[in-house]
Amino acid sequence: MLYAVSSQAVAAVGSAITYLNFLNVAFVILSAGMLAVFTQYVGANQAEVTRKAARIGVLVNGIIGIGVMALIYVFFSEFIHFIIPDQHIADLATQYGLIVGSASIFVAINPIIGNYMRAFGHDKSPMVATIIANVINILLNYLSIYVFNWGVAGVAWATFISHVGSFIAHLILANFHLPKNIEKAKVPAQKLLSDSLEVGLPSAFENFAFLGAMAVIITLLNFIDVTGVETSVRVTVEHIAKLAFVPAAALAHASAIKTGFYVGAQNYKKAQRRIFKISAIGILISTLLGFIIALSPDGIISIFTSVEHIEGPELIHHIELIKTVLWLNIAVEGARTINIILGESLKTTGDAWFLGTISLFSLMFFAIGGSFLFGLMFNNGVVGIFIALTIDEAFKALVFMWRWSTRRWTTRALVLPININA
Repeated sequence: MLYAVSSQAVAAVGSAITYLNFLNVAFVILSAGMLAVFTQYVGANQAEVTRKAARIGVLVNGIIGIGVMALIYVFFSEFIHFIIPDQHIADLATQYGLIVGSASIFVAINPIIGNYMRAFGHDKSPMVATIIANVINILLNYLSIYVFNWGVAGVAWATFISHVGSFIAHLILANFHLPKNIEKAKVPAQKLLSDSLEVGLPSAFENFAFLGAMAVIITLLNFIDVTGVETSVRVTVEHIAKLAFVPAAALAHASAIKTGFYVGAQNYKKAQRRIFKISAIGILISTLLGFIIALSPDGIISIFTSVEHIEGPELIHHIELIKTVLWLNIAVEGARTINIILGESLKTTGDAWFLGTISLFSLMFFAIGGSFLFGLMFNNGVVGIFIALTIDEAFKALVFMWRWSTRRWTTRALVLPININA
């Protein structure tokens, strides 16, 4: 919708979102770690511990959210004006960032409540809250842009209100679904917090590494092709690839929750058998969708090329390059499906440091190093970068499958035996 405002508005909001996402990684630390804690204790039939952990998570992430809000108010404007040379775009990005950043406390707390509900099997409730937030956002965006002509400020307030709406929906649904009148937990708060950090810190570290690697790759691609055509191809393919990625992400999330249950109940064999079965189903679905997209891409590609106002010989080159990369992306998405399913479940076993270490090594050596080699040195541009991404994802898939087969992750379980008094 922002194209109806101006291309500068698109650039400003896109830049602001990118830097806000870096700050939001701080919320991943506890939200990812708490999912492992929640599911393992529910699997061990210790619901009272899960409730105590949820209260700790909401409190700590709320404090972190307030801290992030303060950072945004103090430093965001100066940072944006330093990074973005165009004064008008920088002003718009600052405006958007300050308004949306004010919702940081809600962005911090929502995933804790959502994961708490998921741990008790209420997967639909967080989805309903997200749908409510998206509907609010879309409606207010439309009114802000096409009716009231409020531009970037209107879009920012629409996003802010949608975060608040999501928070209210999460609270109502959690109060409706979750168990009440359960006994007091005997596991100390220090252990719950340290266990969540044991999983959450490497998860946040992994997210930072991925965002950093992608930033380096984008910078490299802009250096290779100053016209921006190949950068546009990369963005277009990533948007199209989300059609194949969504089922994998859903399987990964559901599998991570089930894995936490089994690990908490010390049913390691079932956890292992199930994860390989889900991985096989996931790679079959993503590969099939990848082939369907690659075999008949014209309709989807036309949506993006018409928005970008590309025409003539440049359009032909653009479309052919997208088609080539879509074929390469089948391998990327196939391996990525294995990684996200195995990786998310490794986190809920408590084996997050192994996952983060391997991901960092692979991103640095294969994704960034391979992009430099195949994209720049061999002059293959975006094609070379997708070759590097394929190698990166394939390496991680092999290592994660090996890790699951060895069962070394069983030594990382977080749950305390029921008979322990703390």
